[in-house]
Amino acid sequence: PTDLERKFEKGPEVKIVVEGTGTIRGKVIEIGDKAKGWQVNMNIEPLDVGNTWGGMTRCKEDGAFAFEGVPPGRYKLSTQPMLPGMGDDPNAKIVVVSVGTSLNVEVKYSTGRDLVPKE
Repeated sequence: PTDLERKFEKGPEVKIVVEGTGTIRGKVIEIGDKAKGWQVNMNIEPLDVGNTWGGMTRCKEDGAFAFEGVPPGRYKLSTQPMLPGMGDDPNAKIVVVSVGTSLNVEVKYSTGRDLVPKE
């Protein structure tokens, strides 16, 4: 609340909720030569309604990746950007993150040719 709000009235209450998080670490497998000199990204998309946490990270040359501070929920991991109309990645991995968990997963590399058209 501003100084004026504090003087004349009870300002709006601010509530901060701190929630525990988890970590997802893993490795992209079957990437062949793509890891050398090419940028391989790992994308994470929330699957639960109301969860907007997601994003992308660049994999290391050996295919390793990590997402830290992940809120609890179900997520889809894919080497393909999950954009509308792109199709589904049959190699995507579904994971469930809980408070304090540290997951270690393997995700198969996907090319654009792997994608299955959406119905």
